[in-house]
Amino acid sequence: MDDPIPEEKFSSSSDSPPNEPPLDDTRQSDQPHPGHSTGPRSSDGKAVSSLNGLKHGCRSEKILLCDEDPVEFDAHMSGWFDQYTPETFADFVLVEETVLAHWLLKRTRRRLLEIERKLPSNPSDWTGDHHREFTNFTRYKTSAERAFWRAFKELEARAGRSLRNAEAREKALVKAAAVEREWARQEEKETAENLKLTQLVIVETPDGECLTTYYPTNQQLLETVAERPSPPAMVIRCIDFSRGLPPEYAWMQPNHMQKVSSTVAVQKMVYSEWLHAIESEKSTGLVGPMGRLDYLRQEAAEKRS
Repeated sequence: MDDPIPEEKFSSSSDSPPNEPPLDDTRQSDQPHPGHSTGPRSSDGKAVSSLNGLKHGCRSEKILLCDEDPVEFDAHMSGWFDQYTPETFADFVLVEETVLAHWLLKRTRRRLLEIERKLPSNPSDWTGDHHREFTNFTRYKTSAERAFWRAFKELEARAGRSLRNAEAREKALVKAAAVEREWARQEEKETAENLKLTQLVIVETPDGECLTTYYPTNQQLLETVAERPSPPAMVIRCIDFSRGLPPEYAWMQPNHMQKVSSTVAVQKMVYSEWLHAIESEKSTGLVGPMGRLDYLRQEAAEKRS
């Protein structure tokens, strides 16, 4: 009979076979799992990752979302602070809370309008999902409105203005609208100045001769355009007929009153049309038929009587 095979014996201090070092549980747990993402580590990466689940921002604590303009927010905040000019830290906090509450209210109103534009125009065609979506965003707007009114009433009380609820609501709306109008006015003014050129044209008939004068002249306007980074989109001419339209301007098809009374016409044309117009006008010195023409003022005979 063969001798029995001796059994292998292991150390009582480890379940590992002999000659193999025991596993270090602590060291192994610290190693990253192959194939698994550890997530962003930089501050910029974490900021981007925090927006991954953001859909509409109505419940977000973020002050500025990706589709919101930082310049508009600065103008929004400056308008409120200019209105109340806080002097103490408590005043500053109340104004800031009102600013942020109003900003969130504007955001929820904008999101609700976006939802309404996407929904079918006839509510009878809405599905259950449509009703739920509309109800949710209406609820967000209502909650934001309540938060704004609470903050505004506290701010008004702090400023010593004890107004009734209706008066406080009206005043808040007026102030909020004023901030938005000022921002829109500045933006519109800057854009308009870059997109247009304006020229005054005076048409007179001394001694029965038609005399047309341009202010500034066409050459001066060309020099102004040459100094700009890009040409304007439109040229607007205000044409003043102090004694009515003479026969040389019959192409404007004036009525009887426009022929005999003071009239102002506005001629609008794109910049390329204006370049063509000033070339064709060199031979006559008169405003030619180009672009769109509108009449602004007619002084009727009954007004003078």
